[in-house]
Amino acid sequence: MRHAAILIALLTIVSARTARADGECGDVPPSDEALEAIEHAADAEDAKTDEDEAPVLYRVPVYLHVVRRAPQGEGDMPVAHAREITIDLLNEEFAAQDIPFQFDLAKIDYINADDATYRLVQSSNEERALWDLAQVAGRRNLNIYIVGPRDDTRVTGWAEFLVNPALQRGDHVVLRYLPSKGAFSDPLVPVHEVGHWMGLLHTFHFGCGGLMHGDLIRDTPTQATGHSSCDAAYDSCPDDAGTDPIDNIMGYSHACRGTFSPGQIRRMKFLWRTVRGGKSDDVPVDDMAPTETTGCTATHGSSLGLVLLVLGLVLGRRRQVRASHVEPVAQTAAGA
Repeated sequence: MRHAAILIALLTIVSARTARADGECGDVPPSDEALEAIEHAADAEDAKTDEDEAPVLYRVPVYLHVVRRAPQGEGDMPVAHAREITIDLLNEEFAAQDIPFQFDLAKIDYINADDATYRLVQSSNEERALWDLAQVAGRRNLNIYIVGPRDDTRVTGWAEFLVNPALQRGDHVVLRYLPSKGAFSDPLVPVHEVGHWMGLLHTFHFGCGGLMHGDLIRDTPTQATGHSSCDAAYDSCPDDAGTDPIDNIMGYSHACRGTFSPGQIRRMKFLWRTVRGGKSDDVPVDDMAPTETTGCTATHGSSLGLVLLVLGLVLGRRRQVRASHVEPVAQTAAGA
């Protein structure tokens, strides 16, 4: 069974990580449930090239959580700036490639935190406390946590798709903000991480070889490891077709990345409709009024039903725990 092969390959990769490029993404193996959903998507794509019956705009509600040391202290930023470097950027990049997702700011809040929480470490107690404190539950709710820099890591952000067993929490995105730059280490870090949140793996996730095809998407050439080269002839998997996809957003070639492949776009749309819910919140393009934007199937068998059941149970049982070292601040409406 393909899923068993995926798990074996995953365990092999986890036990043999190679050096990564600067500006890396926090790397956590996807859960069994996530891999089941991704496998289901790959199988469905074998039988159906274009799953959309009509043009649809997929609306993504975004909840921004800005972690700061204090009001007007390190990490603080105006609502407009927080929106510009996340939501506006996402809308610009997706629209530039005609990807039918629109990211809408639902709410933003500010969290006054101690240094350990502000300079968050992945899979830490502080991350668990932040999730319990601020997460807005729901499969379609994109929760983005903006945290501060650290001198001891090159990790610029991370994202969870479905359930991360290490955290025992739901999915979210964390972005490491650099106050000295007034931005992230790379402007496309949010796009890369939201790609993970929408179900995309790194282009090099499973390395070389035809069985896993790198990221389980056929039109992205295989890649052995994450690297920063922009050499178009770079070929880390010489026995596989194609050279490394250095222009792909889900790789680490920061200076030249900027696109999703058609297969990645198809995968995001499929997982949005199946894993993150039906079409009740999506808008047929013909029914839409013109709008302005400013600006890292349950019918295909029982495995996906299990994914949805597990996901619903995990998100529904979120504990309302308040950490003593994190001080929540009154939420600000999206239009503020």
